[in-house]
Formats: sequence, structure tokens, C-alpha cells
Amino acid sequence: MAKIKSKKQESIKRRVWELQSQCEHDGRAIWTPEIVTSVIEKLEAETLLDNGKPKLKRWAWCMHDKDYVLEENIEQLRLKDPTSTLKIGDPRPAHIHLALEFENAVYNTHLQKISGLPIEFVRKPNAKYNQFMAIATYLSHCRAEEKAKGKHQYPVEEIHYKGFDYVEEVRKYLAVRDKREVEIRKSPRYLADSTINRIERGELSVEEAKEMIKDTEGFAYFLRYEKEFRAARTEFVKRHYEMQPRINYYIYGAAGSGKSTLSKYLAKALFPDR
Repeated sequence: MAKIKSKKQESIKRRVWELQSQCEHDGRAIWTPEIVTSVIEKLEAETLLDNGKPKLKRWAWCMHDKDYVLEENIEQLRLKDPTSTLKIGDPRPAHIHLALEFENAVYNTHLQKISGLPIEFVRKPNAKYNQFMAIATYLSHCRAEEKAKGKHQYPVEEIHYKGFDYVEEVRKYLAVRDKREVEIRKSPRYLADSTINRIERGELSVEEAKEMIKDTEGFAYFLRYEKEFRAARTEFVKRHYEMQPRINYYIYGAAGSGKSTLSKYLAKALFPDR
């Protein structure tokens, strides 16, 4: 399995964060219930004093150990392990989602230092409404979209939380969210924004987004937002792919001399399995 490397990333300050990772990597425990508990204890010990450290307001986490691989998971799983042979429908490696909300904003680099996770595993929420509860609600897979995908429904007993009434707050969140979704979906930008978020998370490539949108909204809609789609893909690649040393080949010759053919043979020789 390839070694996970933490990528350099600009420090970002937010009140709500999600930390998510597989429990083990290369046979080493990196994000187990014990580690998560320890991280929470360290954050709870911090106070709003002269050192400027934030006070943890509320948190929730759940270990997802009964999930199965969906099409949207394939690329992210292979980024963590390029040798992965997991297929759609296979059991997913156990992983933990942790939702954190602070009284004031905290840097992702601060959470990365405390958790020991690679910086890209400290994720800013995509939700536009009540971001903490959006993550907390996802822990149980109780939303309609998770149910439609056949995701395992995690009971409340498996969800750990503090600082709020999980069941009641999820009920309130879903009631308001459903009303807001009706209005949001009427916006011409709704599909574009949701597609941008999926590309940024690595769930879609730009080409896959183009084919999807052409079938529903038409090619003109894709062209209207293509620049933003490609910017989202660039952001995903910057966070997850590390540029390796390269060798450049310069091939020249007259038209028809076989440059393209030679290039194909050279590529095949360098990457015979592709």
C-alpha cells in the first residue's frame, strides 16, 4: 500500500470541520475510536484564553464499518491505496467521521497537528445550511439520498456525541433542510453547484459531469459552468495528487514521419498495463 503523505495546503480558519479517515493504514492504527476520543479530550481541554485557542462547543462521531463500495468511492479509495482491488459492492474499510463545532474559528493546521492525520483529511463542510448538523446527520445515513443509495443505516446507539440532543436536532435539521432544498433546487445554479462539489470531492471527473449534464440539461448548460467544473477538478488534484519527478521526451520530424505512432509505442512501453 502506498504511503499516505500529507500535502501542503493553505491554512483555513472555520468554526465547523469534519475529520474523516480509515481506521488503519498499512496495518497501522491511525484513526481508531481510542484515537478519536483522545483528540476530543485534547480539544475539550483547550480554552479561550490569551493563547487564542478555541473552545470546543459540540461534537459527534461514528465508525462506519458496515459500508459497501459505491461508484462514487472508487477514486478516493484508490488515491489512498493505488494497489487497491476493491470493486463496487465490496465491503469498505472501516472509517470514522468526526464532526466538530467550535465557539470561534480554528485553523485546519491546528486540527491536523492534534489529530496526526494528513491535512487533506481535515475537511471543510460542503453544506450551505447548518454545516455541523449536516455532517452529524450523515453519520447515521438517515437522509433520503443515503437511503436511496442503499447505504447502511447506523443506529443512534452507535453514534457518539456531546453538547446537543442528537435525535431532536437531526429531526429539526431534516425538517428545515427539506423545505430549503425545495427552494434551492429551483435555482438554475443548483445542478452546477452540486456538480462542482462532487468534482471537488473526487466523486466525478469533468468528463463524467459533461455526459451527465448533457443528458439532463443539455450541452449549453455544461459550457456555461465548464470553467468552474475544471477549477473544482484542479482543486481536487492539488489536494490529493503529489507531482512526481518526470522525464520529458521531445519527438520531432516531418509530417507523416511517424511521430504519433512512435509516441504511442513509447507510452505503451513505459506503461504496459494501461
